[in-house]
Amino acid sequence: MIMLLLGIVTTIYLARSKRKTSTVLTYSLKVLSVYGLLINHVLALPAFQLFITAIICNQEDNLHGDLECYQGIYFLHLTLGIIGFLTFFSVSILFSMLLVELNPYSSISFASPLSKLNLGKLLLKVIIPLYFTLDYKVIFPFL
Repeated sequence: MIMLLLGIVTTIYLARSKRKTSTVLTYSLKVLSVYGLLINHVLALPAFQLFITAIICNQEDNLHGDLECYQGIYFLHLTLGIIGFLTFFSVSILFSMLLVELNPYSSISFASPLSKLNLGKLLLKVIIPLYFTLDYKVIFPFL
């Protein structure tokens, strides 16, 4: 919520400003860029794992404890899991599209040229926790 507020204030300030940028604006943009890197590279797998385990419930796994699936308070977990997943996924897509740099000599370390590879990596970050949530007994049929 704080990052959303910081982004809105920065956008409004940029839209109204016709003079040189201030120090507050520069540091706000740096904080937003670090937040975007954390969203895409560090927090993606744990967040998707958290939301997917809230959505997919199985009585036999040890993740849900005493929570009974598809009864009572589980529907609150399901609703928050779906809202959180959709929000986090859309923010991840937004930040992966903002890290596009066409300059090959860019000083932005995580910037890359425009390609669909970033979306493929994001889908892989969703598929891995989904697989481990569905296959919680770690059954290898090919061995």
